Amino acid sequence: MKLKFAVIVLTSNMMTLGSYASVMSWNASSGLTPDQVGYQLLDNASPENPTISSSVMTLSTSSANENMYFSYSEPTETLDFPGVFEASFTMRLISGSNGYDGRAPAGVFITVSNNVGSSLWIGQDELFMGRNFASKGPSVSVDTDGAFHDYLFRISGSSVSIYQDGSLVLSDSTLTAASEFGVNKRVAFGEATGLEYGTSEWKSFSHNAAIPEPGTIALVGIFGGGLWFVRRYFPSV
Repeated sequence: MKLKFAVIVLTSNMMTLGSYASVMSWNASSGLTPDQVGYQLLDNASPENPTISSSVMTLSTSSANENMYFSYSEPTETLDFPGVFEASFTMRLISGSNGYDGRAPAGVFITVSNNVGSSLWIGQDELFMGRNFASKGPSVSVDTDGAFHDYLFRISGSSVSIYQDGSLVLSDSTLTAASEFGVNKRVAFGEATGLEYGTSEWKSFSHNAAIPEPGTIALVGIFGGGLWFVRRYFPSV
């Protein structure tokens, strides 16, 4: 049986086998979708499915009751949010609906503790922080669909910062809201609302709150930098 593999680079300052938060990176250029490298796919769209072509993953839903997103969440996985949490990703919105003020066709959703978190919603030429389905938090008008953009979602304590292409575009604070975040820690991205629909393209996504499973870890110790590798093998189709 032929095998192909994805390499997830995990960094840590702790050279032990204990619990440690690490960087988990996915890139569409691998030819693998995020659910093949540790994320859970939540997809009730029909007939659409995530597709990868030319190093770009496309997520598409065609009605408001459909979802298509990836989640790295407890209790399936273990997360340990560091003092400064960062999620970085490259994406662009193609199209989508805009029926509710507090929702958009794409986004990134972070739950750092029980009912506490932050969400970034990506609409057509608008970014905004989540509050609830009927209202939005801080927002900014920027290009989201004309080209791919690099984003950084940073949470330091209760302070939230959003960067687009290296420039700070939004500032906010974490929010306590059971209906928005739930009880389980998670890092999720894609089209996660049952109130909107649309199409988005993603090139990469990484975050630094992953706790890798011991059974999947091949450790390469470099004592100055603490570099770790996870190599997971998947049968080719």
